[in-house]
Amino acid sequence: MLVEQLDSPKEIVRMTARSSLVNIGTPALPALIEALGSRSTMVRWQATKALGDIADDEAAPALVGQLRDRDFGVRWIAAEGLITLGRPGLPALLRALIQQPRERTLRDGAHHVAVVLAARDEGLHDLLAPLIVALERIGRTDAEIQRTSGEALRRLFEQRGRHAA
Repeated sequence: MLVEQLDSPKEIVRMTARSSLVNIGTPALPALIEALGSRSTMVRWQATKALGDIADDEAAPALVGQLRDRDFGVRWIAAEGLITLGRPGLPALLRALIQQPRERTLRDGAHHVAVVLAARDEGLHDLLAPLIVALERIGRTDAEIQRTSGEALRRLFEQRGRHAA
């Protein structure tokens, strides 16, 4: 019922439904992820926004997937959701870049996420700097994006292991 209200013509109904889904939190993830497949741009935007607001690590792959949406607004809100997730969202993003380095909207969204996270977190700056350069380089190659993404992913897991010890 709440997910259906994300497509209401009334803004207050959409906002109230999204707020209720965010308050439900992690249990709402499956319904929100399913809503990402909607033909309605409004539903996809609202569901993507809710996933970002819930900020559960499990939403990272779905948010990364939304970086490929046909609507710029949906892609933007997905990138903002990944920024909200921070470090926990990076593995899904880096894996997607390794698998699909040619995907222009994915690269653009990944660049935005990487730049903001690198500016906010000194530990991520050094890790993401080579990837940012690769994404900005005019003559970049798919192999370069794959290599820098893979290296960042490896270093991210090494950092996680050191912090867990």
